[in-house]
Amino acid sequence: MTPDERLWAQSFLFMQNIDPAKPVVALHPGATWPNKRWPEKYFAEVSKHLQKNGVQVVVTQGPGETGIVQELQRLSPAATILPVLSLRETAAIQHQCKAVVANDCGIMHLAVAVGTPTIGLFGPSQKEIWFPYEITKGHLALDIPIDCRPCHKNYCPLQHTDCQNLSPPFRVIDEVMQRLSKQAPGTIV
Repeated sequence: MTPDERLWAQSFLFMQNIDPAKPVVALHPGATWPNKRWPEKYFAEVSKHLQKNGVQVVVTQGPGETGIVQELQRLSPAATILPVLSLRETAAIQHQCKAVVANDCGIMHLAVAVGTPTIGLFGPSQKEIWFPYEITKGHLALDIPIDCRPCHKNYCPLQHTDCQNLSPPFRVIDEVMQRLSKQAPGTIV
């Protein structure tokens, strides 16, 4: 990432009314497969909790994910919804964040690549294969142990998607708050 890209991200976030003196967490509710998506209502719960604790929330999106993001905004109107950005712009934004919460998707890997503590949410896919990152660097893959996962399917053969629906928001909230407490208060790097 170039110095100009970092400056662009700082300026862009400022233009979105993001205060550089307060921590920022990015949420990415999209994913290629519908059953790889944690429910929008859970992302909204995380967003609301973080905001109650003085954390600013930005929501990133990829092409074709507008409906997902609009639902999250309906449920958590105070979150700052960002437009679809290029990969480099998204990386620059993630670099300004204290943490990123994302479904198992390319944006999750991008957050890890820029060094931002990343919480990856896994449903049908196997975290041991798709999340080879060190927890010591603040990265964590979350899933729930149920008999039908990992199935590696782009649809739920059992038609319930319990691998996502039964994964409670409080786990994600706790993990984000732990990561924020380990960093200097009120700073954006």
